[in-house]
Amino acid sequence: MEIEIIKDFDNRLMKRRELIVKIDYGGGATPSKAELQALFAKKFAVEPSRVEIEKIMSEKGYPAGKVWLKIWDEPKVDVLFKEEKPEGEEAKSEGDGNAEKACEQEQA
Repeated sequence: MEIEIIKDFDNRLMKRRELIVKIDYGGGATPSKAELQALFAKKFAVEPSRVEIEKIMSEKGYPAGKVWLKIWDEPKVDVLFKEEKPEGEEAKSEGDGNAEKACEQEQA
């Protein structure tokens, strides 16, 4: 995915950086806000909770578009994507929940 920054404005009053970015996503579907949040967090080396994707506008007939985004000085945004846990961790957490439920039922 190619990224070109069109406009970069440092808004000190609102404590954020406002960007308009042109993206070329190479023939696939338009990326979701969650995918873009993860991509820009990695590109600008910030936490995903500081990246807000305001708007995505695709160009008609082309695998490209513009993204309006804000990078906050402090974490303010919900993280839209979820990191996948390895299978072993999911099994452990499920087992712990069942043990707690069994203990509660025995006490009752």
